[in-house]
Amino acid sequence: MAKKDKFTLTHKDADRHLLYQWSVQDPEQEVAFAVKQYKRRRGRSARVLREDFCGTATVACQWVASHPKRTAMGLDLDQSTLAWAREYNLSRLGKDSGRVDLRNTDVRTVTNPKADVVLAENFSYYLLSEQSDLVGYFQTVRQSLKPDGIFILDCYGGWESQQVMIERRTV
Repeated sequence: MAKKDKFTLTHKDADRHLLYQWSVQDPEQEVAFAVKQYKRRRGRSARVLREDFCGTATVACQWVASHPKRTAMGLDLDQSTLAWAREYNLSRLGKDSGRVDLRNTDVRTVTNPKADVVLAENFSYYLLSEQSDLVGYFQTVRQSLKPDGIFILDCYGGWESQQVMIERRTV
């Protein structure tokens, strides 16, 4: 989102949710990737997003902000983080905040409306460490997608994942 946040690095003033968003997430890129992949595979524009393990719902908000016909739902178990998302991120959307539906529920819940795209990013699905839980999650996602919907997960592997690297970013 366009507005820059005020940032103070003290133990009293630092906001853990903002720090998470700034250090881990890139909502513009994540939305652009999902839009591109859906268009490439389905030949049309995606409209409905489900962001699993949404936390601060910054991706769901970016999804809605990026197109006037898009809607999003975000699922997360942490009620206090969802409350922060409503106060801080949804409030920035103004009247468009009504197109974001945040749900305090397990991602292994079948949802409606069916989604064009389900995103589970930042390795969040790694929390489902038992194979049966992960398979159950994947089955639920399938039931929550439109017939031609896509499911996007991120993972990181290959030789680069074992290398010490330095990334420079201005935050």
